[in-house]
Amino acid sequence: MQAGRMRYRLRLLRPVASTDKFGQQQAGSFMPHATVWAERVKLYGTRRTEAGELFSDYRAEFNIRLGHEVHEGWRVGVAGESVLYEVSAVEPNKERGLLKLICERVNE
Repeated sequence: MQAGRMRYRLRLLRPVASTDKFGQQQAGSFMPHATVWAERVKLYGTRRTEAGELFSDYRAEFNIRLGHEVHEGWRVGVAGESVLYEVSAVEPNKERGLLKLICERVNE
């Protein structure tokens, strides 16, 4: 692991489960959890057609240190950028002391 490669500040957002006045669980709200340094391994984009419309499809892979808590379904935002990603997979790499976050862009 080389610390000089970690140039991006990631905001980790964890999902918060809340209930409405009828007692049903509401999803979709996220709360800031931590801000960590990360290395961007890959950034790639494609376009796809859904229901006759073109959509941009961005994906990214980030490496963060092994000690941070992050799970699938959390959201990640790069500080200073407006793009928000959802973590679709977390792969630990214990030899290097890293977690690889495989992320997909959130369309809201």
